[in-house]
Amino acid sequence: MGTLIIQAAALVATAISVFSLIIYLWLSVTVLLNGNRASRVTWVGGFGLLLAGLFFLCHGALVGTGIPEGPAPSDYWWRLAWVPAFCAPLLWAATGLYYAGLTGRWRRWRLPALQLAAGLGLIAVLLALRSWPYIEHYGDFVRLLDTSLRVHSSTPPPAAPALLLLGISFVLYVAACAALPWVALALMRRAPGESIPTVTEIESPRQLMWDATDAWGRARPALLAASV
Repeated sequence: MGTLIIQAAALVATAISVFSLIIYLWLSVTVLLNGNRASRVTWVGGFGLLLAGLFFLCHGALVGTGIPEGPAPSDYWWRLAWVPAFCAPLLWAATGLYYAGLTGRWRRWRLPALQLAAGLGLIAVLLALRSWPYIEHYGDFVRLLDTSLRVHSSTPPPAAPALLLLGISFVLYVAACAALPWVALALMRRAPGESIPTVTEIESPRQLMWDATDAWGRARPALLAASV
């Protein structure tokens, strides 16, 4: 019964990875082909989506290989997955802060906020390098993590404290990157008299197809949902 549950979970995880890979590839190509390529945010957002797709490609490959003993071909995907895992959240934070529409004094805090998030990511990278002897091989890492999470383990592995610090720092880094657009939207203040038109206020059919101000305003709730 346990084997069937594990196999079912692996199939579900692989299906989610394939679906996410297709979605992120489609979104990245759409942004890079249709976006304003003279704007840096188009490239930042497009490459961020590509990196997210790379992460799910690596994840699907790792789930399909099982848990090997020692060095194995899956180690290539395991090491490659760390690149999007660290880079994609920061690119998402940069894109989200741009589209949050910070104005006035809040705009000056955009770069320091990104630098703070990047600092958290750098701490996670340094902890990962320090823990590299324990996490270099994918199979060894999974077994080490399994032993570390056992509640009744009488002899915790020597790498348990390092893994705990790495896990906490990485979660804080990803959470900070995801929360930055939320914080920016909470702090944003519109100029007096500025309002975002609704669809019912738009009369021209051409304007109905594309109105930058209206699209910007309606994208903000979607930005909050995507951050979750």
